[in-house]
Amino acid sequence: MAFVQEQLVASAKNTASTTDTQTIVEPTSGELIVSVISVDKTSGGLTVPSGFAAPNGDRIGTDYDSAKVSGSGAYKYSDSTETDLVWTLGNSDESNSAALVYSGDIGNADVDAQDDSGAGTTQDQTTGTTANIANATSLGIAWWGIDSGVNFGGAVTTSNSYTQIVKENGTGGTSGLVVGQRTITVQAAQESSCSDVTTADEMFGFIAVFNAAVAGGGRIMSSLAHQGGLAGMGGIAGIGGGLAG
Repeated sequence: MAFVQEQLVASAKNTASTTDTQTIVEPTSGELIVSVISVDKTSGGLTVPSGFAAPNGDRIGTDYDSAKVSGSGAYKYSDSTETDLVWTLGNSDESNSAALVYSGDIGNADVDAQDDSGAGTTQDQTTGTTANIANATSLGIAWWGIDSGVNFGGAVTTSNSYTQIVKENGTGGTSGLVVGQRTITVQAAQESSCSDVTTADEMFGFIAVFNAAVAGGGRIMSSLAHQGGLAGMGGIAGIGGGLAG
């Protein structure tokens, strides 16, 4: 069982706007699409891209929204029609976003976690720690946002075998975004930290784990455990391959 990262698109929007769009090539039906965003200052509320809702997907965790930086994430299983993934912001702000597309035997979303520095500043931000995962072979995705993206300008590190695949540090005082991924091969709680930030700043972190598909495939429901509550999530089997992690 393995996962393949089929697409990765990421960019910084250095001009204030009420939308943030990543454009992907139409995926194969059933492939997993994950979309994450970091917003400079308060977002005023974030609306996930069209179609990123149950039962085909859902928001990941609870949005982080503060006076300095905000962020969120969402996922869905492709119906092969997706191209423009548009986040809508309640306020006009600069932002950074990334879209990731995976094939493989990817089933339901198992657990997630999140953490933040609140109104404080840090050079080492954890995602928070998930509960133990249900399946020894899973896909982990972690991401972090920061108030001033220039502080992601150095050799930022991500821990616990989460390979850094995105680092958007914007320009000037706009927000930043770092994304890491891991193929998990043990049944254990997951956590990753983003460290070696240039200057201590307000940050948030998220992590989500996607199970291998259940035997026989098909759509199943599970509970996503995260700080602040529970949300039901859906899943569907994809196709095979391999991902370095």
